[in-house]
Amino acid sequence: MMVLEGVFLPIAGSFRLPTEEERWYPPLLRIPQEVIVDPGLLSDEPPFNRLSPFPVTTNLTVSEGEALSISANHLQWAGQWSAFVGGFDVDLSYFDGYDTIPHG
Repeated sequence: MMVLEGVFLPIAGSFRLPTEEERWYPPLLRIPQEVIVDPGLLSDEPPFNRLSPFPVTTNLTVSEGEALSISANHLQWAGQWSAFVGGFDVDLSYFDGYDTIPHG
């Protein structure tokens, strides 16, 4: 038995992070307004060991990337061929598209 499957996406959807109000918002993306820095954690050598912890105000935001334009260059498609040959499962897959997982 052989199976041939295919998927074609003529319009690429851009990756979207959930908003802070949504259930799936990653907790580690919540950036605190203020952070207490303890210089003693940097080093126990002078001058760090003589400084007291102090607050630092953060001004960071998480923003969305630009959406992809609709064009032939942004098409996505995938195909898979599967078969059972001589007692073995054989599979061949191909994907041509965008990886939407953020890389850091």
